[in-house]
Amino acid sequence: MKKRAIMTVAMTLLTTLGVSTNIVSAADTTGKDSDASVAVAAGDLSIEQVPNIAFSSSVADIANGATTAGLASGGDIKTADNRGLGAQTEWTLTAKPTALTDGAGHHLNITSLTINGNQVATIDGNTETTIASGHNEGSTVTALDSKNTSIALGKDSQVYAGNYTGKITWTLTGKSAATEQPAE
Repeated sequence: MKKRAIMTVAMTLLTTLGVSTNIVSAADTTGKDSDASVAVAAGDLSIEQVPNIAFSSSVADIANGATTAGLASGGDIKTADNRGLGAQTEWTLTAKPTALTDGAGHHLNITSLTINGNQVATIDGNTETTIASGHNEGSTVTALDSKNTSIALGKDSQVYAGNYTGKITWTLTGKSAATEQPAE
């Protein structure tokens, strides 16, 4: 009884002072659940960037013997696999280079081409060579530099000076389960 009287006086005093009072018992609480979600949208398999590759050599180097032409400019190959395949992600980047010509019908005698440490066996514009591969989703950067990219030229005592050019066709292919899909 004494406790009840003290409680009543305390409540009256608090109410008089303008302090709001609520007494809540365990039976007055309720709860509700809500759902939380994240929508993860699948993306594409894509080649985002390929560099122009330039080598340098001289008539003296090629006319006097086989030589390896230094990489004058390289760059990065940027690929992305955002298909959302988790542990089943697998992709391969290939290169298909053509012969190098000067536009006047002259060709360089290429004995080997190495891109990203991978020797390109045939330089005919038809044969693909794997340059990089991976099992991770997201973006991948493959750096081409003088340590991993070079061109070997055979001796040619009748070489013409000039700017020799060709094309490299890059193809990114992804596999998941038993399906293949080319990059867009």
